[in-house]
Amino acid sequence: MPLSGLLFSGFGGYGVDVFGVPLIPSQHTDNGIIAYHQGISDFGAQVHTINGYFLLALVVGHIAAALKHHFVDKDATLLRMLGRV
Repeated sequence: MPLSGLLFSGFGGYGVDVFGVPLIPSQHTDNGIIAYHQGISDFGAQVHTINGYFLLALVVGHIAAALKHHFVDKDATLLRMLGRV
């Protein structure tokens, strides 16, 4: 996610700052923002979006698996994860 966000914002001309230190300067003009390379920026945006949905699916899957262990299998997996066993 950080690398695809860096590609999206950096090459899109928006600039990238990390803790206030500019890694990639922005290209703001009176007419708007000028991209360094629009193709790389678009690729970064697509990868960023797909990875976001993939990570969301992983989190939801892990939550569903933990609840399945607790309510269906009746084992102590969820309790161990919460530090209660």
